[in-house]
Amino acid sequence: MGNYHHYQQCHSTIEFLNGLSIGQFVRVQFDGGGAFGVWEGTYQGTDQNGNVMFYNLFNPATNTTLTGVTRIKVQSINSITTN
Repeated sequence: MGNYHHYQQCHSTIEFLNGLSIGQFVRVQFDGGGAFGVWEGTYQGTDQNGNVMFYNLFNPATNTTLTGVTRIKVQSINSITTN
């Protein structure tokens, strides 16, 4: 049951990502994002390994910026939204 739910979550995330345009501003929450885990940044597509890429992720709660390209495994994404 847990694996099926995990598959559904990943599949839904991939479907959502397929609808985004490269360069689109997003908010993303992911495993390892910290206690204030909502980050804002620019969607950059996926790499050859299936990682989702974001540019200049910013966490407004902690005023922290991850400069450059950040790669996150799709399985680690808990939530992603656009404006």
